[in-house]
Amino acid sequence: RLPSGELRGDLMRQLRLEAGSGPDEASDPGFEWIKPVGVMEKIVLSTQKGLCSRLVVEEGVAMNAALMENLYVALVCICNKVPVFVVGKPGSSKTLMMQVLASNLQGPQSPSPFWRKFPAVYVFSYQCSPLSTAIGIKHQYEIACNYQKKAQRTMTVLLLDEVGLAEHSPDMPLKVLHGMLVRPKIAVVGL
Repeated sequence: RLPSGELRGDLMRQLRLEAGSGPDEASDPGFEWIKPVGVMEKIVLSTQKGLCSRLVVEEGVAMNAALMENLYVALVCICNKVPVFVVGKPGSSKTLMMQVLASNLQGPQSPSPFWRKFPAVYVFSYQCSPLSTAIGIKHQYEIACNYQKKAQRTMTVLLLDEVGLAEHSPDMPLKVLHGMLVRPKIAVVGL
């Protein structure tokens, strides 16, 4: 999540400029409708709200903008096996995001009929700490990959919880991530 409204606005301006631009911009007018100010933002916000409105959350959980953005980005990245690292202050709904996705994306057993047509999400957690090792992270990644090979209609996720704590390990365990993230066999989420 971009930390300021100004940065989010800059991203939307850049997306509008890039929409429909290619080797021969004049030959593809199909994206002109997305270029006016506010249209791209409405599309993204509408998609976020539409997906999040179908998620079942515990009573008392507020579906605020930060949680909706985190859910949307994580869902898109998990479904496409694009590694994502969600950064934020304590209480900014990072862990809640994964709990909500895991409890809703359960394949045919999902609480909402909408999510029953999606594969189940199975999360393999690795709790990072200053004592984390590259071997430990790689081992958990390999377990998750082996599970994915045998699982049907399942999206396997390696969740690296408190990944920032692993930076303090003398073993430098995060160096192993490069090989795992270039062409990941499973989804990887870092919190």
